[in-house]
Amino acid sequence: MFENDSGETLDHHHPQTQTKTDDDVFNSLRENRFEKLQDTAKNFLTGKGEDPEFVEVAIQRIDERSASLGKSPASPAYYIAAFETLKHSSEDTAEIWETVNRRHALREKYMANFTGKLSPEMEERRRMFIQEKTVKA
Repeated sequence: MFENDSGETLDHHHPQTQTKTDDDVFNSLRENRFEKLQDTAKNFLTGKGEDPEFVEVAIQRIDERSASLGKSPASPAYYIAAFETLKHSSEDTAEIWETVNRRHALREKYMANFTGKLSPEMEERRRMFIQEKTVKA
């Protein structure tokens, strides 16, 4: 038994299972729905030749604005139309490029040579680890 940050006593041998409420399920479905709408809009916009990182930041900004206004996008067309409107604002466009460039600089600073690919040595270690785990199972 141990005490968590909020002072609750928990038994690590018998973790408490939290059942999902209807609200949890609804919110999960709602988030997935908005993600699908955003992904469709992003794919459309990048397919038209828009910069993927600019689109990502713009969609985030559009989503934040719609939430603050109490709007609930019903289709990818909402994001696409809002993106086109946003691009006509030189101030908004400049702010988004500033965010994109800041992300580039941070990525270069902290992840300069990161490719996501393993070196041959690390790939061999990964392969051996998986082999050991599957043999034991």
